[in-house]
Amino acid sequence: MAKKREDIGVYFFEGFLEGGKTTYIQSLISDPQLPEDLRILILQTEEGMEELEPVPGREIFVEQLEGWDDVTPEHLAALEDKTECNTIMVELNGMWQELDFFKRMPENWYPFRKFVIADASTFVSYNNNMRALAADKLKESTVVVFNRADPGVDRDALRKIVRAASRPVPIYFQATGGKEEFDDTPIEL
Repeated sequence: MAKKREDIGVYFFEGFLEGGKTTYIQSLISDPQLPEDLRILILQTEEGMEELEPVPGREIFVEQLEGWDDVTPEHLAALEDKTECNTIMVELNGMWQELDFFKRMPENWYPFRKFVIADASTFVSYNNNMRALAADKLKESTVVVFNRADPGVDRDALRKIVRAASRPVPIYFQATGGKEEFDDTPIEL
């Protein structure tokens, strides 16, 4: 008889190519406040400009999923078994629909949190040209982080795009260099 698998929450990091997902994940796994007992499996579905760096004292396993053929319940469960992970992070290819990934997860995996990480200087253009994909990223998101939100970026335009897809989601603007501010602009009726 096969052993019963423990339920595992999956953290999704979504956005478009070169939007800063890997950098954001690196900042999370490097945070000293992160519990030390985590064994983190990070699944990457695209190769961006940045690579994850090892974090001393942390058990982190990075696996590349080259295409949909690698995203099967059997393959994902085998990665879970191999790493004995208790936390899973998925850096989702910007052209992939999350629902397609959800349908291919093992039964004991469940979507827990969804972070949308986007380059503030290019997201309006992505939204204008690929509205359905941008909306898919934003719907049911837990947090939206616009990095590279330096002076001159139209925060109102970004805010309107997010609010059209998900009214209550918290929005953060992060300037180059890492200073992050919560967007406390009141939500209009």
